[in-house]
Amino acid sequence: MEMSERQKQIVAEAVALMAERGIQYFTMKRLAERIGVTEPALYRHYANKNAILDAVIDSFDTLVQDACVVPPELRGLERLGLLLRQRYRLFAAHPHLAKVMMSETNFQYDEAMSRRVLQVMHGHGAVFAESLTEAQRAGSIPADVPPVHLFHMVVGAVRLLVSRWCLSGFSFDLVVEGEALWLSQKRILER
Repeated sequence: MEMSERQKQIVAEAVALMAERGIQYFTMKRLAERIGVTEPALYRHYANKNAILDAVIDSFDTLVQDACVVPPELRGLERLGLLLRQRYRLFAAHPHLAKVMMSETNFQYDEAMSRRVLQVMHGHGAVFAESLTEAQRAGSIPADVPPVHLFHMVVGAVRLLVSRWCLSGFSFDLVVEGEALWLSQKRILER
């Protein structure tokens, strides 16, 4: 579903509010104050707080899916490296969204939201896992390690780096650090 400009503004301000103060601080009243509208004005665009949170998750999912487009000729580790670079650039361009979505514990106390975030995580993870499996089939990396374990090693390190970046107030160049991490990961995987 295409969002109106006002809906995009609401989502962006909700993300900024959550990134600055935490999801527990996010209320319709505070969001309305931040935007400079009345609460009823928000309800003309979104039925409730969860509808806005759904839109935040949708925005993240769409951005990541758009960033996961790679040339079809790239396979295995080359494809994985490009996907990781694209992800780091995406996060660097949208630090508040990265901070909110990479803190998925924000959503763990709402069963529907937890399922939704898990679904998005699995969808994004499948693209990385496919690249690792291709690399194993091509003999670029060891085939005796379950692909899911390789995935956890690669993506777990990415998540830790992004978390450190968020917690540090975005104090280092995520793209540069991400590239260095990927080159180290690639050297280990190719052994």
